Amino acid sequence: MKKLNKFFVFVLSLFCILGMVTPVFAEGENQVQLVSYEIVDKSTSEKVTPKNDVYTLESGKTYDITVSYKGEVEVAGDLLQKLRDQLNCDIFEYLGGGSDSAPDENGELIIEYGATFKVKKYGVKGIEIVSGKRINFSVPFTNEESVNFACDMLETWKNEKDGPLLTLDNRATKESVQERLYYELGPYYVDVTINNFSLKKATQTEKGSISFDAVISRGEAQKTFTFSNELAPVPAPVIKELVISPVGVQGNLQENDGYHLEAGKEYYVYLNYIGDVNVDLDSVFAATNAFDKTSPQAGSDGYDTVYNGTQTFTGIIPRVNGTYYLEIVPGTKTKFVVTGGKEPNTVTPEVGKGTPATSVSSDADKIVENTKASYSEEQQAALKEGGKADVKVSVSKTTPTAEDKKLVEAQLNSTNKVAMYLDLKVVASITKNGSKVGDDVTIGETGTPVQFTVALDDSFINTNNTVDRTYQVVRIHEGKVDVLPATFDPETKTITFESDKFSTYALMYTDTPKASKTPVTSDDGNVALYAGMGVIALAAVVAMIFFKKKNA
Repeated sequence: MKKLNKFFVFVLSLFCILGMVTPVFAEGENQVQLVSYEIVDKSTSEKVTPKNDVYTLESGKTYDITVSYKGEVEVAGDLLQKLRDQLNCDIFEYLGGGSDSAPDENGELIIEYGATFKVKKYGVKGIEIVSGKRINFSVPFTNEESVNFACDMLETWKNEKDGPLLTLDNRATKESVQERLYYELGPYYVDVTINNFSLKKATQTEKGSISFDAVISRGEAQKTFTFSNELAPVPAPVIKELVISPVGVQGNLQENDGYHLEAGKEYYVYLNYIGDVNVDLDSVFAATNAFDKTSPQAGSDGYDTVYNGTQTFTGIIPRVNGTYYLEIVPGTKTKFVVTGGKEPNTVTPEVGKGTPATSVSSDADKIVENTKASYSEEQQAALKEGGKADVKVSVSKTTPTAEDKKLVEAQLNSTNKVAMYLDLKVVASITKNGSKVGDDVTIGETGTPVQFTVALDDSFINTNNTVDRTYQVVRIHEGKVDVLPATFDPETKTITFESDKFSTYALMYTDTPKASKTPVTSDDGNVALYAGMGVIALAAVVAMIFFKKKNA
């Protein structure tokens, strides 16, 4: 693979421009005119043909240069000395030369100078053969030089904080590293192959690491560069800037309690955040059925060492009234209030007898949309023709099967207990023109979360100030056990959790002893007591001596 050496091209182009715009003939009393010049490869006796006024030479080879002048001998002699001096440089080595002269067919004196020089190394060089006329040389890297210089550059990058190596992070892959180094090493005309790639991702609390072998090659020349680096812990996802504004209107609709939007209007959403996460705003707003999306666009800076500068842009149109808490970046929920649209189709809760009070929150339309395959053809046709789906969630205390109980008890230890078992079911009824279509459909997986808020009996509220109590929810679905996080509200005495799968649930709590202050030990107390007694005794002795002397 060949790449363009941008630096060489720039410099040589500059040489060429200068050569074209400068007069060929020297101004002054004693003019010297250039008649001809040529470069010959001594190993082949072939002329070197320039391209765009640039002669490409090979490192290590020997060349002859022949220049013919017309003019006064004294002036030409100065030019010839200047030419010899120019051939002694960091790129060329002057090996010798000579001059001759003879009249042409018109009787004018022609002075011919020939020199032999050897190319020492890569580079670019311009030689002035007469005043105002330069010829330009380019000496590309040899295969070995290319590989050596590329590896030297990699070694330099080991210490460059903002270089191509130390900015690699959790997002690096074998392919991305290979592509990046190939691009960065372009001026050296080398190929790059990454082997033994290893990545341990850093977390917010622990460092990571990255290592690989980079095989640098050009032709038969090849070297292996080995790299390893520690990855610093990544920052927690944080929103730097979130701007929401109507299309065509500058500003931000942010208020203290969130963003208030009007249904039917189109809004721009601009997000700037940090953190080792990939935010997809289309998916964020698709999590609820209240927004339509328009013209989604996204951009990301994949090699920012502090995960800073990633930006996402999209367009949304709210259409369903309600208050929505959307997780824009992981761990950060933003409030959106939509007014002026249609009323939401909410889920209806049915709480069984003897079951704690439970509230349910979810988008019924979203559940129906995600579970179409569960309905009969007749029911699907009814929905297309304007039918309605009534989604109900039933919550009731239950006695688990022996198998389910065994699965739950496997999650228990000496510090946690089961408060109760619940049976959660989602059922959809399809109606058209007030008439029921088909049988009720029991939905095992909704495809969108349903939020439950369950009131706890006082017997499950912690009254022991020596322990901290946390609550979890154990879900048993199709023989698989998942422990779901639950949030406890001490004011309402409720726990809240979300799930998109429905069968048997166990509410569980865990008591963890609080850290206690270390009391003063009896030994320490005795030391203080004895020290105090000693001070009192010493004072008594001093007083006795004082009074004894006074009475004597």
